[in-house]
Amino acid sequence: MNSAVGQVPQPEYVIAPSGWTPDDDNPFSADGSYGPADSAIVLRDGDDTRTWYGAGRTGLFALHLWAGLPDVRERVADFVRYENEHGRVSIVALPQDLAGRRFVDEALAQVPAAPRLRESDPRWVVHSTSEDAWRSIQRDRAISALSELPERVARVGGLGLRVLGEPPDFAEYVVLGRIDTPSAEIVVASQQNGRLCEDADAPYQPGVRLYLDGHAIITSGVAARDGRHTLKVRGRVSLPRFLAAVITSRNLARPNGLTEWTPRAFVTAANAAFARVIDGGAL
Repeated sequence: MNSAVGQVPQPEYVIAPSGWTPDDDNPFSADGSYGPADSAIVLRDGDDTRTWYGAGRTGLFALHLWAGLPDVRERVADFVRYENEHGRVSIVALPQDLAGRRFVDEALAQVPAAPRLRESDPRWVVHSTSEDAWRSIQRDRAISALSELPERVARVGGLGLRVLGEPPDFAEYVVLGRIDTPSAEIVVASQQNGRLCEDADAPYQPGVRLYLDGHAIITSGVAARDGRHTLKVRGRVSLPRFLAAVITSRNLARPNGLTEWTPRAFVTAANAAFARVIDGGAL
């Protein structure tokens, strides 16, 4: 789209035809194929609240969301903007009752693009990693994105790029998640297994859980929003600026009846320990 001099260009996207899914041919290309400049976001109605992303049969990388999420407008606006920033124009698939372009345009108009705090932003965010990686992080005093790491190290951590078909720019960011979900520990468990392992109740060995000040990251201007993750930071996350606590399993007691840690159990125990570290402050 063209814009007048001095004006910010409007985000670009296309609305999918009714009934389209990412496993269908590309309705916007002559031969039906998808390329590196394509992506998709699919909003589902019904009561399935699961969120997931990945590349399917056609190779199109897509994010799937429940349309009833309380922050769905923010996610759509963030997704479209992030994709444009990285050279992609998204196909947006919506339930019929969301009125197509009107819904997306209103989301883009109502959701600020500037790095400012939102009511839904969590105060604390988390990044989980292995004991070996933690030693490197301590030396660097920063969490580094895959693209900043030596190739032999990056290969171990690049499961999402290999298995989910994440775009290459994902390797340029450190991903930070909510502390009240097992997502960060699922990443650690998957790396240990060498495959995607989404069972939050399957045994694994916890590594190191880093709690960071999410509000400070946002207000400092280094946070990126992509509609998929809670927050991302390009390149490196400075520990002296943002680290609030480091929790490992060494000093935590497993819940009664568990002989091995699971992602869900470790999140619960680590969050309780973190609450004590911040002296009962709000999580």
